[in-house]
Amino acid sequence: MRVGDRLLYYVTGRMGFAATVTVASPMYEDHTPIWRSARRDEDYPWRVHIRADVVLEETDWVPAKEIAYRLDYVRKWPPEHWTLAFQGHIHALPRADFGIIEDEISRSSRRRKSLAG
Repeated sequence: MRVGDRLLYYVTGRMGFAATVTVASPMYEDHTPIWRSARRDEDYPWRVHIRADVVLEETDWVPAKEIAYRLDYVRKWPPEHWTLAFQGHIHALPRADFGIIEDEISRSSRRRKSLAG
């Protein structure tokens, strides 16, 4: 990852997109625990600083199943296994797919703001 790269947060258990962020620093090594895990050997020392762009409330997360059919990246998997497209570690999405998801995240954020104000 490089400074300026954009990232999407996908929550596997909820099958939803929760945020967009921008990488704000070069990669660095740090062994300070980030979270507690059942596996003590998990370290995740290679990190970057990020800048939050849009972070949704949990109730506003964008359901992946509502937009998956519009994404070229998802077509690599059989339709009945589309969820595999987002599971695991980091995935490099085509720019157009990132844009579709980012637009939906922004739309969800604007809906929340218009309801609140």
